[in-house]
Amino acid sequence: MDLSKKTMEDFETFCKEQGLSEKQRAEKLELLKKLIQKFQYEPGEAIGVIAAQSISEPATQMCTDYAEKVIVRYKNKIKTVTIGKFVDFALQEGYEKIDGYEIFDLSRDLEILVPSLSPEKKMEWKRIKALCRHKSPDHLIEVKTKSGRSVKATEYHSFVIEKDGKIMSIAGKDLKVGDKIPAINVSQLLTSANNSNLILLENSVVLDEIVKIAKVDPSTDHVYDMTIEDNHTFTTANGLVIHNTMRSYTMASQSDRLSKVTHGLPRLIEIFDARKTFEKHMKIYLMPEYNTKEKAKEIASQIKSKTVESLVVSDSIDLINMRVELELEKESYKDKAKEVMIGIKDTEITTKGAFIYVKPKKDDVKNLRKLKNKLLKLQVDGIKGLENVIVVKEKDDWIIQSVGTNLKKVLKAEGVDVARTTTNDIHQVYEVLGVEAARNIILQESKETLDEQGLEVDVRHLMLLADMMTFDGVVNDIGRYGISGKKASVLARANFEETKKHLVNAAFSGETDNLQGIIENIIVGQIPPIGTGMVQLGIDMDKMRAMAKKK
Repeated sequence: MDLSKKTMEDFETFCKEQGLSEKQRAEKLELLKKLIQKFQYEPGEAIGVIAAQSISEPATQMCTDYAEKVIVRYKNKIKTVTIGKFVDFALQEGYEKIDGYEIFDLSRDLEILVPSLSPEKKMEWKRIKALCRHKSPDHLIEVKTKSGRSVKATEYHSFVIEKDGKIMSIAGKDLKVGDKIPAINVSQLLTSANNSNLILLENSVVLDEIVKIAKVDPSTDHVYDMTIEDNHTFTTANGLVIHNTMRSYTMASQSDRLSKVTHGLPRLIEIFDARKTFEKHMKIYLMPEYNTKEKAKEIASQIKSKTVESLVVSDSIDLINMRVELELEKESYKDKAKEVMIGIKDTEITTKGAFIYVKPKKDDVKNLRKLKNKLLKLQVDGIKGLENVIVVKEKDDWIIQSVGTNLKKVLKAEGVDVARTTTNDIHQVYEVLGVEAARNIILQESKETLDEQGLEVDVRHLMLLADMMTFDGVVNDIGRYGISGKKASVLARANFEETKKHLVNAAFSGETDNLQGIIENIIVGQIPPIGTGMVQLGIDMDKMRAMAKKK
């Protein structure tokens, strides 16, 4: 690789300034060439801000070819299936579309397993959590190994290789001839069909060296992938172990799919501002005797909030008769709906077949609209606040996850495990379980939020924040109207927010700042009264001189 004249001139100047020997110069030149080659780009290639905006694009191309066959196990029967045919069949039942992916969630119903490689190099049966497909790119890569095995996938599909004695994932575009892919002897799988243990085949993993990597055309207009629990790897029909690449779409829980759950910095702000309005959810555990799919669904149906809106087929305003008309889905719902409507004052309720007519005493169109919205939101059954619920399985537990929360009433529901059921609403925890429980939920929620983002913060910092928010027996926010805005020091309050307001109010009321804290002393340029700053020492210079003379 030839470097530009300007680059070489700068390099030679650097070598002279550093006094490098000829050998050191050659080493530095080789390193420079490698770095330039690594970071060079073609004209028109997206870099900088544009590249940052498109950073998710490769993630939408991480899949395997339609014709690729994979090993699956269902009800103790092991078979190989074509991944494209398998996923297409599942997607006929309906799917969710996210960023170009058509995703089918398998975590709730079927338990279909695949051979999966753990970081400890052990093969285990692991559950498929989701299936997906995506439009094919222009080309795929075909990886062939020394033993004759092969696999076709997109350039950005994650593969698994062994490096320095460790199993690690790597994008297809970064694979090199000579890399070693873990593989298993497929014929041995038949012996493990009735094995109830998770460990599949002890010491069955071999390393198969890559001998060829080539670009090939996709066999159809879609490519396919699976999401596997825990290990995130699955095995092709010829025994090659590859990594799934849909992890970003399965990190959210089922409740995340039901509602817009906040993560990252916005969630931390919600926690430390002790907000009362945000996206709330619950995780409801069940007692052992209720821990079955059928009973979990039954309890979920009982606790889900049902309003008049869920009972009606259509609603309208009759401007001639100045009344609200509600058509019920079934005539049998009439008594239940009418019962909750009786409580609305100054209205006249009549029924006819599956219709309910509600007429206010005051004839006003604006009033009618308000009345209609009020009627539709009336609680008919279930627990108020639980707008939607879903039953999922986590390890050995059937769990009910909800959008919305009502901790007090949920804990009273039959079959609910009071000790493990949680909500992300700090204020409800405080009202039902007390200030210590509120402190714990602040600590837990903030720690989980930081861990999600891969940020390592010493838990003792979070414990201090949780203690500050709850030390006086109630939940306080950390903000201008909470802890920071209630500090005894005028300067400390002014330092946080609304500086002018605090200083003007303090001047009007004649407040005195005794400069006892850290912030206010730093503001005025004094040593804060902490550590050595708490001690005042005086030196008698005459005595010191006298002692020095005696020595």
